[in-house]
Amino acid sequence: MKLFDVTFKLDSVFPELKSILPVLNNMARDGNRLTVDARTSHTSDRYYLRMNLYRENKLYPTIGLRPYLSEDFNPDCFSKFYDCNLSDCFLQAETDTDCSCIKVKVYDSLPEESTLISDSSLCSNINYSDHEQKESYILAYRKPFKELQLLIPSLNSILSKGGVVYPQIQKRVDEEKNAFKYLRLNFSTVNNNFDRPSIFISAGLKNNCKIYTENGGVDSNASIVSLMAQYSMGHYPLKFFIEYSSDVPTVKCVVYEK
Repeated sequence: MKLFDVTFKLDSVFPELKSILPVLNNMARDGNRLTVDARTSHTSDRYYLRMNLYRENKLYPTIGLRPYLSEDFNPDCFSKFYDCNLSDCFLQAETDTDCSCIKVKVYDSLPEESTLISDSSLCSNINYSDHEQKESYILAYRKPFKELQLLIPSLNSILSKGGVVYPQIQKRVDEEKNAFKYLRLNFSTVNNNFDRPSIFISAGLKNNCKIYTENGGVDSNASIVSLMAQYSMGHYPLKFFIEYSSDVPTVKCVVYEK
């Protein structure tokens, strides 16, 4: 049974939500945990919506949304969440036709209706065939992440509209207490002013997070992620491609000449 729902108006449209939110909903239905709250930005006196998708028994989110809320956001709108133990609830998110808001529905148990993956074809037809390749980086993940294929078109859409990607290397410890370095890919829409990721993807890579470049000349992960960010901030065209082997993805990030 649905307990209540709350609609959060965003400060700008976010067209990729139409493809991103169904992925989060389906992952939540598969036993992953979806959480939501509102926070104040450290860099400005603005509220943003913090939505996280945690894989089962994980301490760190695999996917996070951080869109800014409209200037007239009233924190009291969030009071319903404080009166409810969200750890015992099922959250589901959707957006409107204009992709100018996020509505969060709270259920006391898994709702019966199915959540369908939306058609992402509108944000997948990005062609840089008239651009020469400058660099390409290979990101070999160490565990299955079948949903990444559904998110890649939306991430490429953000980049094609003037958004940026800025990667981070993060140290993590897995459930067996093994230390790994994770790659967090932060994507910011042009409307977010690049001071906060609109969406991020975080997952561990093979070989202790070694990132491979096809063109050589880069000898450290830190150098590679710095270069990726510099190219993106410098408005070089970027596009992500993905291949799978037993649900484990290998991602290629291609940087093109302007």
